[in-house]
Amino acid sequence: MKELIREHLKVYVNSLLNEEVEEYTACDQFSGDKKKHQLCRKISYLQTWLYDKDGLDLQSVIDNVLDPIKSPFNKEQKEKFKKGANILFDMGKITKGHLYYFIKDKVEGGTIVLIDGKWIPVNKLNTNTADLAELLTDLLYKSVTAQKIIDDINVNSKEGLLSIKRFLPALLNKYFKDPSTLFDYVKNTTFRSNIGEMAENKVKNELENKGFNLLYQGGEGDLIDMVFGTDLIMSHPQFGKKTIQVKLNEGSWKRNKEYKYVDWVVIAEPFTIYDNKTKEVIEL
Repeated sequence: MKELIREHLKVYVNSLLNEEVEEYTACDQFSGDKKKHQLCRKISYLQTWLYDKDGLDLQSVIDNVLDPIKSPFNKEQKEKFKKGANILFDMGKITKGHLYYFIKDKVEGGTIVLIDGKWIPVNKLNTNTADLAELLTDLLYKSVTAQKIIDDINVNSKEGLLSIKRFLPALLNKYFKDPSTLFDYVKNTTFRSNIGEMAENKVKNELENKGFNLLYQGGEGDLIDMVFGTDLIMSHPQFGKKTIQVKLNEGSWKRNKEYKYVDWVVIAEPFTIYDNKTKEVIEL
């Protein structure tokens, strides 16, 4: 049944986006090891607790591990982010002060992991719960003294993991001394990012076919998306300029989440436009 569901998901995604994607689900790398796979899945069910400050706080831990290999955004990236921010300012979405500090702190002062000047998926490891679960599973099994912790996690996931929370920075430094070894734990991020990019392009093309012009498109590692929740900025003679958050399907849209700077939430399949404030469907 599990394989049937996964195959259905793969066919669904490929058909709706008309492109092939390399399918991957949480903990697949341990599919040949029942005990590791069971532990990984149990950890992955904790979701955002894994990286929240009130939980295991892995976001901060991973950021600190990656800091030594981060570098400033390149010139092309900086110009792109400044362009997007200025469009938002012209639209009245952000104040002049917000624009100034965004450029100063996020664009000019920001750092990211780049390979050959390009964004790579490890930048999202700190908040991808499936990839974090795989990393934790490997981390635990690398230690010959961790069996009791593993047993504790299988009984009570949160309590078991909290017992090693303060040791996590040291453990990562011991078993993943080279930060680049974390590049191996991005399979889920890569899969989701590929789907997200295809959904974004599908929405852009649908809107362009309806007379919209593209003013800005984000992409992976895009600050306009990460800070302002905006994937696309498009304009239309009748509807004017619109900031857009793209979602693959209805299930991936959390309606109670606030997208402060977003006008429309657009679902890729079936193609549907929602007013972000009223949550009502917009007919073009």
